[in-house]
Amino acid sequence: VGRALYYHTMVQLLVTVATAVLLLVAGATAQRQGCENATFPAGRSFERCNTLPVLGASLHWTYHAANGTAELAFRATSGSAGWVAWGINPSGAGMPGSNVFVASQGGRGAVSVLTTILRSTAPALDNTTLQFDVPVPPTAEYAAGAYTIYTTVALPGNSTQQNTVWQAGPLSGGDILPHPTSGPNLQSLMRLDFLSG
Repeated sequence: VGRALYYHTMVQLLVTVATAVLLLVAGATAQRQGCENATFPAGRSFERCNTLPVLGASLHWTYHAANGTAELAFRATSGSAGWVAWGINPSGAGMPGSNVFVASQGGRGAVSVLTTILRSTAPALDNTTLQFDVPVPPTAEYAAGAYTIYTTVALPGNSTQQNTVWQAGPLSGGDILPHPTSGPNLQSLMRLDFLSG
């Protein structure tokens, strides 16, 4: 009886572990399928992507191990009277300390990208040099209800694991206004491995 109970318990444990692994793989696959069908102009393509968990955003990238850079596209849905941002926080998790790219439209519909460092939770959005190299200057476009920011970054510390942040908020007369401070806007951060996804 003792041996039969042992085998029965082991079988149950193996089934539970196998089910958990399958659920994790299915979740990762579903997350990638949400972004894998994205298309980009001018023949741009990326090796990896993640559908980010909030704010209708996705990140697409190709990691270049030879020089520790990531060529990337960040895409997020937004009305034309809004802005979106993506960045890396080289000093910790959260928004303060993040080095970000902010895309928005001016009064005539031209899309621009501001690079800035968020030094507090109520930052001054000055156009400044980031704390890591940006070998390919950022560009952005607005199409089909979404902004896409394109750039290449040298991953801080030459590490593939980075604290990433993203955000979205309103514009007024072309000026960037603060984003909402509840719900999804407070959940838009994650640790990302640019090597494995």
